[in-house]
Order: sequence, then structure tokens, then C-alpha cells
Amino acid sequence: MQPQESIERFGYRQELRRGIGLADLVFYGLIFMVPIAPFAIFGSVYFTSGGMPVLTYLVGMVALLFTAASYAQMVKAFPLSGSVYNYAGRGISAPVGFMTGWAILLDYVLAPCLLYLVASIAMHSTVPQIPVWLWLLFFVAVNTMINLRGIRMTMNLTKVMIIAQLAVLALFLVIGVWALLEGRGRDFSLSPLFNPETFSWPVVFAAVSIAVLSFLGFDGISMLVEESTGGSAQVGRAMRLALILAGVLFVAQVWVAALLVPDPAGLLR
Repeated sequence: MQPQESIERFGYRQELRRGIGLADLVFYGLIFMVPIAPFAIFGSVYFTSGGMPVLTYLVGMVALLFTAASYAQMVKAFPLSGSVYNYAGRGISAPVGFMTGWAILLDYVLAPCLLYLVASIAMHSTVPQIPVWLWLLFFVAVNTMINLRGIRMTMNLTKVMIIAQLAVLALFLVIGVWALLEGRGRDFSLSPLFNPETFSWPVVFAAVSIAVLSFLGFDGISMLVEESTGGSAQVGRAMRLALILAGVLFVAQVWVAALLVPDPAGLLR
């Protein structure tokens, strides 16, 4: 069955242009998750996990792969761009779908607002001559123009942003590994993956509840099912690939960061 036929089963006509490939979908999911997301919460994850951030991110990735599998099944059943709004509304009832749609809409509205504010404060600290509110208007205007240009413009900018973040991450890893080789941290060890002195499943799961914040956003891929060249099957693969790639990047950076902690016992105390 063709993707267009699947949509017609629900009373819709194919109006969106199917021009987004697998790589575009993966990039879209990665930019939502942010490849350098662990930078912001590394201290909390390290402390809460008892010095085992690598194990924490691995457990989080495996758990969310099950979530991605669930999304893949729902996308196949309801290959519509409404994501959880359609899944809840058509799978349970229309009122539940209505409430779910509003909840996810608030998420998609409030999350960018928070990012605008954080970015504006950061830029103000760098260029104090420009007030926070002016930076805020600038970011909103730029993002509005990008969205008005359509999904292809969004995808092209997504690739640029991903390349920039991967460059920052690569620089961190190169400098971090060089510092370890120079003896500025601890020797290479498996302690960030497993530390028998601090390990317990309650400790790990408590840290996982924080670490999974870095993975939030991969589900945004499901909103592009009507624009995907491969339909629902391609969206499911993209979600799994994006999660695995993000997990590998997260594990690499927190492993290096954990080995660079000068006094692990002191930090844990």
C-alpha cells in the first residue's frame, strides 16, 4: 500500500510534498535532541548516578528504543502528521485526543520559548550592549522567517546546525582525549560504565530519569510522516537511528568528561 493510499483511508488527500528522505529525518531528530545536550546536565547525572553516567545513558537509550518501537507501530496504524494527537484521538477517543493534542502543543510552544530565553541571556552575557529582550525578538524573527520558507529550508538549516554542534563535540573529544593522554585526568577506565562501589539499580534509575531529558524530541520525527518519501516505515527507522546515534554521541562525551573529573570521590560527597 502506498503512503498516499494510507492517508486516503482516513479521509485525507495527500497535499504535503513528500520530499524528506531518511537522512533528513534523522538530522531532524538529532537537532531536536541536541548532540551536545549532556553538557548542560552532566554534573547532575554524574552525581546522581554515583559516577556512572555512561551506564545511565545506555540504560536510557535502551528504554527509549522501546518507546520508539511503540511510536513506529502507531505511525503505521495512523500515518498522519498529527502524531500523538491522532494516536490518542483515533486509538482511544476524540476527547482524549483533544487533551493530548493541547498537551503536546504546549510542549512544542513552551520548549522553544525557553530556548529563546536561554539563548538571549547567553548572547546578552557575551554582548551586554544588546538587551535580552532585543535578542529575544531577533531569535523569534529569524525562526519565524525560516518556518515561513517551508520544510526544505528547515531541513537545510538543520544540517548546518548539526554540523556546527558535531564540530563543537569533536573539538571537546579531541581536547579531552589529549588531556587524558597528558595525564591531566584519570587513566582510562571502565568506572564511568560500572563502579561496584556505588552501583545499585535505584541509583542508576534515579539518574536515568534525569539523563533521558537529553533524548527528548526524537518523537518530533513522527510529525513528518506525510512529508516522508518512504512513509511510516521510513519514519520508524529514522526514530531508531536518531536514538542510537544520539546515544553513541552522548556516551562518548560523558565517558571522556567523567574521566576528566579530578576528584570523583569528593564530587560524589
